[in-house]
Amino acid sequence: MRVCVLVAALAGCASFGEAEREPPDAGADTGDAGADAATVTAASCKDLLAQVPTTKNGLYTIDPDGAGPGAPLRVYCEMSLDGGGWTVAGRSAPGVAGRGPPFGWRSATGAVDDLTKPYSLDVASAKLVFEEVLIGDRDVSSHDIRSRAYKIRVSSTFLDDHTMTTFGNGVVATILGDCQPTDAGPTMLRFSGGTALDDTFFFRDIPDFGQRRGLRAGGIDLTYGDCMRGAAIHQLQGVILVR
Repeated sequence: MRVCVLVAALAGCASFGEAEREPPDAGADTGDAGADAATVTAASCKDLLAQVPTTKNGLYTIDPDGAGPGAPLRVYCEMSLDGGGWTVAGRSAPGVAGRGPPFGWRSATGAVDDLTKPYSLDVASAKLVFEEVLIGDRDVSSHDIRSRAYKIRVSSTFLDDHTMTTFGNGVVATILGDCQPTDAGPTMLRFSGGTALDDTFFFRDIPDFGQRRGLRAGGIDLTYGDCMRGAAIHQLQGVILVR
């Protein structure tokens, strides 16, 4: 598969076996692809940015398994925060009643270009390789991080290693905002994992799934509204990105 990254004014590159950068959708923040037209094979947003450094935030089609059987994926790439190259893995939305739709590392929900409803990529099935996770509050009218973002590092086998076990996140780095209570970061972001859960991207202060905290379909649930514990993003709309 190939990915065509084109300036909006240029024509697409339609041909069998190729995928072009998606045109803007109503209500979706796609940006444009940058100053130069280029055609590349991209396995991820990180790969795309490495090959075309002028690529901006927007919707793109990537193909994580290349010539493998997996279909290409339409994803949102965040190309500016902390060096860019982030792929949106999940995004909450207002107005979700109760548990909400399936939502998490192994759940596919919604459409990436419909900002009015929750979206979950199903990163596991996508075979998207990553070693960093970013969580933050989002602007409800876009995919953009609104005011605060935090980064953790994981192994490339995180999804398979921690299906129903927790992962100690170690240092939680503040990437955006003024909340950095300790070197280890906010307490409710100390543990992740539980990648088989189908109702949350799990985060918590202790290694226990008894309470499903983290990013849920209806918003961020970290119990506490302060910086020290809840990262000052509790009960806000949120987004999870991987790189």
